[in-house]
Amino acid sequence: MKVKTKATFLCLSLLLSSGLMPADCAEQSSDPEQGEKSSKSDGLEQVEKSGISSDLQQAEQLSKNRDWRGSVQKYTAVLKVQADNAAALAGRGFAYSHLGEHKKALQDLNRAIELAPSSADIFTKRSLVYYWMRRFDLYKADAEKALSLTKEAPQDTDRLLYYAHMLDAVKRSEEAKAIYERVLADNKGKKDLESVVYLARANRSLGLNKDAVYFLTMAIKMAPNQEDLYEKRAYCYLALGRWDLAIADMNKLEKEPKPEPMNYAILAYCYLCQRQYKEAVENYTKALELDPEFHQLYLERGRAYHALQDHKNALNDFEKSIGADKENADAYREKAGVLLCLQMPKDALEQAKKAISLDPKVKDGYYTLGQANFGSQNYKEAIASMTKVIDADKEADQAFFWRGLAYRELRQYEEAVKDITAAIKLYQNEPKYFCARGAAQASLHNYQKAIADCTKSIALAPHRTHPYLTRGLSYARLGRYQLALKDLNQAIRQYPKYGDAYYQRSLVYRKLGLRARAKRDLQAAKKYGYGDPAAM
Repeated sequence: MKVKTKATFLCLSLLLSSGLMPADCAEQSSDPEQGEKSSKSDGLEQVEKSGISSDLQQAEQLSKNRDWRGSVQKYTAVLKVQADNAAALAGRGFAYSHLGEHKKALQDLNRAIELAPSSADIFTKRSLVYYWMRRFDLYKADAEKALSLTKEAPQDTDRLLYYAHMLDAVKRSEEAKAIYERVLADNKGKKDLESVVYLARANRSLGLNKDAVYFLTMAIKMAPNQEDLYEKRAYCYLALGRWDLAIADMNKLEKEPKPEPMNYAILAYCYLCQRQYKEAVENYTKALELDPEFHQLYLERGRAYHALQDHKNALNDFEKSIGADKENADAYREKAGVLLCLQMPKDALEQAKKAISLDPKVKDGYYTLGQANFGSQNYKEAIASMTKVIDADKEADQAFFWRGLAYRELRQYEEAVKDITAAIKLYQNEPKYFCARGAAQASLHNYQKAIADCTKSIALAPHRTHPYLTRGLSYARLGRYQLALKDLNQAIRQYPKYGDAYYQRSLVYRKLGLRARAKRDLQAAKKYGYGDPAAM
């Protein structure tokens, strides 16, 4: 007999221990009174089953209506009666995930899988939770398991869309696309809330975010108090790069978002994309205070800290991200970037190599590896890495720039000028590009061109120090010593420990016959690390 409740289990145990037949066989008992009691027990169990079944159906409908709080309450009511109901645990876990409570979601779903390890639906739900948590390795593994347990595509549209999501996870994109298009065709022209939401979901999955926004706006008009719809539309606005509208939608939930991690996470991401890094950090921190297991947010908050040049907190967050997922190539790459800023190129190189080994296609992986190689003075390897970036993206101005710098360090100045010129053509308002090309031109003795580039760099960013040095030494090589002194003095004012500037100024003083000043500057140059006159 399949045991349904603890009460039934206890009853069966007592019957067996006393040598009596189980309730299923009560009609064979010679005791009429026992048969009557057994009949009453069966009746109560049937009533209980009926009530649980009804509650499960109501909970599922609440989920379809995107009423996740109501769904959690209804599933919880079922679990109070039947604590090991796998369907209720899975449903409540899925609802928790939509409220941003991922820790609770996984607790419920893990327990549900223990109880029903052959349920494709439960693996599908957990896969989607991992997807929202950006745990893509686990997302894919659960998707593969769900599909292996699925004999045929679900008929229910809600489950069918989730099934298509699983197909996407395992690169069966054409099959998924066919399902999304089928959902669009089946629901075309329908005006009820459920169908309109299906249309929005299918369009979103096809990357048709403008159409998804259209249908979500329709749904919001029908159900203006359904918070989940604003959240979904905010995601579409994010994909369209409309950060302002995404933030507006999140703020419509309340004057401040409800204390749910996902709300704060979405707001934080919007601020991050708008380069409002302080606001991003603030909202990521609120989300993590509510759900410390939301590990993806450590990676994103680390990026915001990095942009604020708060390298200590950035490094801490990236290490937490790696601790939670040692296969996360993005986290290793980001950590490498911070280590470069902390002047730790060898450590950065190790992390960059790790990122590439985990995922050769990791975003900006070869770019970071190139920077790390440059910082470690592996200039040929830096050129090779940046070449990979350029081959994949002919408009990667920063890759051209860094490859140009590596050529310059190898004294291949003409190649350096060529690459940095390519960077300037792609982006004409970056002061360091003009400064770097000016330095390469000076090394080629093209002093007039060097002066022109450095003047442009200074016009774009007067606070930068190096262009004053290069322009100063270029003026000196042309015999224009007063202009040279003016620029070199400015370089030293901006950076009093600039050994190169002291050395170049000492040369100018010597040309002017000011030997005492020249000697003093040469001593300062050596004090501040200048030891190789050929380096310039």
